[in-house]
Amino acid sequence: MKKLVLALSFLLASVAHAAPGLPDSNFVYVIGNGQVSVAPDRARIEVTVRASGPDHEKAFGQLQADTRAVIAAAKGLGVDDKDIDAHRINKSYRYESNKFDSGSRPTLPELEQTVRFELHDLDKAVALADRVMKMQSVQGVNTSFYVADAQAAESAATSKAAADAQQRAQELVKLFGRRLGKPMALSVEPDGAMRARFGVSGGGGGAATLDTVTVTGMKVAGYRLPNAIEFNARLFVVYALE
Repeated sequence: MKKLVLALSFLLASVAHAAPGLPDSNFVYVIGNGQVSVAPDRARIEVTVRASGPDHEKAFGQLQADTRAVIAAAKGLGVDDKDIDAHRINKSYRYESNKFDSGSRPTLPELEQTVRFELHDLDKAVALADRVMKMQSVQGVNTSFYVADAQAAESAATSKAAADAQQRAQELVKLFGRRLGKPMALSVEPDGAMRARFGVSGGGGGAATLDTVTVTGMKVAGYRLPNAIEFNARLFVVYALE
């Protein structure tokens, strides 16, 4: 019996040392998760045009002509000027090494311009991507889809996470014949002040996060539009026990 008491005392001392910030009252700690899926209503397309050659002025003129052709393709689909951004232009030199020389020398200059389009019509986005892909002067095309009112979607996901946390806590305390009290701490960052105060931590996660996932969708002109963008939220809640 004496050995058992000593072992129990040692165990309690270890627990107290590991979590010095535990509150005086009893509590239950849960993690709530929420997710909402929203159909994308915006698209962003970035088109990169490049030109190079021994005649710098001629190369620059070619770059401008090719960029105008890309913009004309967008305007032909009804894209407004306010949704076109063509201010990014870059000039660089490639360097080649000569094994007979100690240094390197610049080759022909390379000119590059990126045009970005913000589209409110996803069908136009697909049509524009299809057009510019076929242009020989276009060196790169990057497309992405998103939700304009992301804040509303994030709030909806957070509300679901809060409801999930409360349901988890109620189910847990019911198993032990207890009653759930009021929330003592709410956090989207489990490894900060909450851990110091309550001696608990969450596995992974962090702030209520936005996660975009493209899923198989409607096939149009060789492309697949995403069915939905998924917004995920995670909350860390400490409830009092009554």
